[in-house]
Amino acid sequence: NFSHKFLPSTRSMAFTKKAWEEIGGFPESKVNSAEDTDFNYKAVKLGLKYSRVKNATVEWGMPNTLREFGFKIYEYAKWDIKYGIWWHPGQGFRSHNIKALSVFARYFLGLLLLILGLTGSASPVFVLILLIFYLFWAYRKIYLEFGDWKISFWGPVLQITSDMCVMGGFLAGLFNL
Repeated sequence: NFSHKFLPSTRSMAFTKKAWEEIGGFPESKVNSAEDTDFNYKAVKLGLKYSRVKNATVEWGMPNTLREFGFKIYEYAKWDIKYGIWWHPGQGFRSHNIKALSVFARYFLGLLLLILGLTGSASPVFVLILLIFYLFWAYRKIYLEFGDWKISFWGPVLQITSDMCVMGGFLAGLFNL
């Protein structure tokens, strides 16, 4: 999972005072959850270099409830769109806002297939198979990370929660809600 394209976040980065000043620091006047995205984007645009340590240990408080998790994802998506970074030089098509659009596309396609399945234009079995593949994909991501089949059952729950919160946060940021 370690790549030269990895962008550090506020919990895993170090920088010089000169770099901080050149970038303009974090936007402390705003209450947001994408200050590191903005900071990193400006650093990359200015040509500043990052050093990466593959084995660095970083403590990051994880949400304790599904609701806290959803709210955190919602806030990330909302502030990512507010910063308007569509193409990150270090991330390309993996930029946050492009990934958010892919979530919308995934659900639009799913809804379209569901409608086609209900009207008889597509096989409902085909739609069901695609849904099962999607849920298995979410399960598999967690299984590959933790290697525990019981924990992995949370994969589909977290994936769908994340998807809904990304779309909600994206729209809230887009329309300044």
